[in-house]
This record gives sequence, C-alpha cells and structure tokens, in this order.
Amino acid sequence: MNRVNSIWIKHCAIYIVVVFIIACNINKKHKLFIEKDKSETKLQISTGVGEITVQSFEGSIYHNSYCIFTIYKYKHSGDGIFSISILNANKELFTADGIVYTLKGKNDTTEWECVINEGEYTFYFLLDLDNERICLKPDKLNSGKLHQLYLISTKTIQ
Repeated sequence: MNRVNSIWIKHCAIYIVVVFIIACNINKKHKLFIEKDKSETKLQISTGVGEITVQSFEGSIYHNSYCIFTIYKYKHSGDGIFSISILNANKELFTADGIVYTLKGKNDTTEWECVINEGEYTFYFLLDLDNERICLKPDKLNSGKLHQLYLISTKTIQ
C-alpha cells in the first residue's frame, strides 16, 4: 500500500471515530469539552466553539523513531485530545492518547501540554503553525534535541 493510500485510510478511520464519538454523546449535557475516566478520553459535544478540527503531524523523533501525532479539538478552543504513535528503529510500535492543553510559553510562544491518560508522562510541543510544524520540546528522554513534526493533514468535521 503506498503512502498516500495509507494516510487516506487513516484519516477515514479518524473521521469514523469522531462521528462515532459525536453519535454516542448526542444526548449528554454539553457542558464539558473533554471527559476523562480511567480508560478513555472523549471530546464532548459543545456549542459556540466551532467545528471539530483534526490535525495530523509526522516526523522523526529521538533515536530515528517515526512519529504520527494527531490532535482533535474545537476550532475556537485551545484544549482537546490527542493520539500519538511511535515506531522505533526496532519496528516496535508504541501508542498513547490523552488530553492536550494549550499554554503560553516563554517569550510569548505557544505550547501544547500533552498528558497521557495514565498520567505517567507529560510532554510538550512548541507550536509553529504558521510554518505548518510543531517541535517536540527537549526533555530528559530526547537528549535536549528539538525534533520537528510537520503538518500532513487538517480536516474540519461539521
């Protein structure tokens, strides 16, 4: 399967998941954007914050691992949910999901704080969306290097 078909299939699956989330939550109160329990994180239906936006980024991170990061959020809300997949050099696949919060960083930068559902690990991306990229902020795991992921897809779901 070529790369274009693979990306298209993944985004179709994302669309189906988001539509399923909306359908499952149609009768719930619309107070929270995000609902978290021990086993899952959900983007709740909300009015007045725009459509759901799905953005996917890809690139190489520490130790030549391939990474896909996808964020789901409302257009006029900084917070949302995310999923991340990392394929390391040994062809082992790791996946996680959780909540993303938009924060103001140093020198007027914007950051995404990504908290994995289990709460065991938090990582940060510096946003450079004008140049269609995000940068994994250096921490103890990535040896102080700034790894870039590039925007591969943006989809608005109405």
